[in-house]
Amino acid sequence: MAAISHRVKSVSEKPIHIFDDMFSDEQKKRAFNLFAHADYTFLHASRQDTTRVREWSAEFAVDDFRQHWLHDALRDIACEATGLNDLSCYDVFCNASRFGDQTFIHTDSTRAGDISVLYYVNTEWEPDWAGETIFLTDDYEPELAVGMKAGRVLVFGGDVLHRAGLPSRI
Repeated sequence: MAAISHRVKSVSEKPIHIFDDMFSDEQKKRAFNLFAHADYTFLHASRQDTTRVREWSAEFAVDDFRQHWLHDALRDIACEATGLNDLSCYDVFCNASRFGDQTFIHTDSTRAGDISVLYYVNTEWEPDWAGETIFLTDDYEPELAVGMKAGRVLVFGGDVLHRAGLPSRI
């Protein structure tokens, strides 16, 4: 396994923590299997005003996810990024974006102090496949694109505007 990498970028002076090489190939495969065998539905919407456009998503019972090793690993990463040690998970889901889908700008929370942890569950990903996560300023200007990378973890404030980029046709 490569040396762990932790970089911090910012958008509207809000930190975006990017962690790479946190997990072994075996751990990435185990995490992928958890999400690959989930029950995906075409019911998710990014925002209340976008319910006419649905997205493929799977929701997980938080209590069940807390029993999985990935929960503890992601919580530890989030604690390291934020300097907090009393973080609690309140929502777990996985989006399955495909070429031609539509995604929308959104925040994950409006509650002060909430954070988001985004884990790229793919076991492999090529830069030409696109799918970057786009972060926007408070006035909706794109400012940072974080590329997909197998096993990458992002930690950021729940109030940070972002949207999922879509994978290429490849």
